[in-house]
Amino acid sequence: MVVLVGDGALPLSTSTAPVFLERRSIATGALIISVPMPTASAGANLPFTLVGNASPDGALSRSADGRLLTLQGYQSPPDTAAASLNGVPRVVAIVDHPDFGPSPSIQTNTTLGTTFANTAPRSAVANGNTLWVVGGAGGTFVTSAGSSSVPVNIASTPATLRVVGIFSGELYVTTGTAPAGLYQVGAGLPLVSTTATLVVPTTSPYSFAVFDLNPTEPGVDTIYLVDDSGGAGIKRFTRSAGAWGQTADAVLGPPVRQAACFRDGADVVCVASSSSTLYRLRDVNASLPSSQSAMTVLGTAFPNTGFRGINLAPVP
Repeated sequence: MVVLVGDGALPLSTSTAPVFLERRSIATGALIISVPMPTASAGANLPFTLVGNASPDGALSRSADGRLLTLQGYQSPPDTAAASLNGVPRVVAIVDHPDFGPSPSIQTNTTLGTTFANTAPRSAVANGNTLWVVGGAGGTFVTSAGSSSVPVNIASTPATLRVVGIFSGELYVTTGTAPAGLYQVGAGLPLVSTTATLVVPTTSPYSFAVFDLNPTEPGVDTIYLVDDSGGAGIKRFTRSAGAWGQTADAVLGPPVRQAACFRDGADVVCVASSSSTLYRLRDVNASLPSSQSAMTVLGTAFPNTGFRGINLAPVP
């Protein structure tokens, strides 16, 4: 699944633009279906847009059970200027697997009150009806699907965050503010005040995936972490004897902003996006220090459009 911003009619700008969810083949990149996000209110559902040229926004997260996709954006209609400063409550979109069938019913009825109302909405992830949300200020917050209340702040630092995700029952976030890197928020899936702990540092992190690949290392042991600084790509970090390496043991592919990864036998396959290009990468024998294949281009964005978040399709 790929988040596409813009309909091609106008150049992407500082104003809001329409958003589409594209379902594509991992093998070929071929477009299977494109589902438009609502641009006007309908019943309890609100418009959902993103700022056209705000490439850090629009991360797409998958729920702990794989059933739902979530992303955070603006409830301002397309062509709204200065939406990041307008004080209008941000909206979370919740996408289920039937939404790519004949009767889509994407939920855009969750709003965040004053949280992120004058900064960038960045990312959301679900576990059942519980949502964790992050953005351009304030730290990590928790709320419920369908709520219009101000979310509960559970970790105020790091404050400026980019992507939130759940892997192996733990909550993680990324920040590009020093000390930049991937953080674990509390233990398990916290609902009350806790602290975030730096797991691995990197200069400009975005999305990530966490795996248990090495049978000799208890617990999760491999992280794929996007870093778009200085020509970097997807950095791979590994844990040995209970300690995470603080430098990447491999850097895979060209610079990208978002990626999603899954196991395929002994390999890990990642699909990734820059604002203009979609890629696929296979990390061969991912639990071992080994050579990795180059990324394959899966698609390019049409003029006046741009790719944002990417993830695996939701499952029943």
